[in-house]
This record gives sequence, C-alpha cells and structure tokens, in this order.
Amino acid sequence: MKDYVAKVNNSGMLNLFNARTGGFEKNLNTTNNLYDSAQVSGGTVHARRKDGRIDTYDTETGRFLRSI
Repeated sequence: MKDYVAKVNNSGMLNLFNARTGGFEKNLNTTNNLYDSAQVSGGTVHARRKDGRIDTYDTETGRFLRSI
C-alpha cells in the first residue's frame, strides 16, 4: 500500500499525492464537488466538501465509499 497525502488547492480541487516522492497521483474531484479540507487515515481519504458533506475515498480500490 502506498502512503498518500491529500491536498485541497485554493480553487477547491482535491488532489492525491504520493507521500514518499511528492508526485501527483490523482485528481479526486467528482461532478461539481469543491472541497474545503482533506486528511488521509490509513488507506482512506476523508474530505469535507464546501456544502458541508464529507466524502470518503478508498485509495486501494480507487472508489468513493460514501458521502455523509
């Protein structure tokens, strides 16, 4: 399993980076969702959207698990 860092840029785009190399891995934005903040715990990214909901993304499967 890779180690990841999630970053939200000034325009609300959520990006995933390789923690060891610093290299870009993937843009995680879905249709019209903008984000305020994100954190990685194990292989899961938790990101707070600007509308207040929280998206959960699994880095191993490459899929969003849920939005609460």
